Amino acid sequence: MASSNRNTDNVPTYFLVTSLQTAGASSVLKSTTGNIYSITFVKGGTSGDAYIKFYDSSTVTHGTTNPVIVIKEIAANNGFTVVSKLGIPFSTGVCMAASNTAGTGNGGSNPADGIQITVVGD
Repeated sequence: MASSNRNTDNVPTYFLVTSLQTAGASSVLKSTTGNIYSITFVKGGTSGDAYIKFYDSSTVTHGTTNPVIVIKEIAANNGFTVVSKLGIPFSTGVCMAASNTAGTGNGGSNPADGIQITVVGD
């Protein structure tokens, strides 16, 4: 993934995904080249671990398409923010999905708690 796809205006576009409770349900944040600058997670409870998977793709088949980033939200944590000053580049598109299972090949089942995610990117 090259960094040449950076926003030349340096103006981020804000994406908000209010819920990723259904396993395998993916959200297409952008169907073209882009960057992610920050990701904020807020869980609705502490019932179980959740894994947020990001894909460099414009379409995703959860459990088949391999994610490029998997972030674990532990059960005891109610939220956190990941920031990248330079941006995390995606050359095809930006998609994400939630699961209670880590890894790339298993779709898993839905996370036990609702997850609100705010992604800042361009």
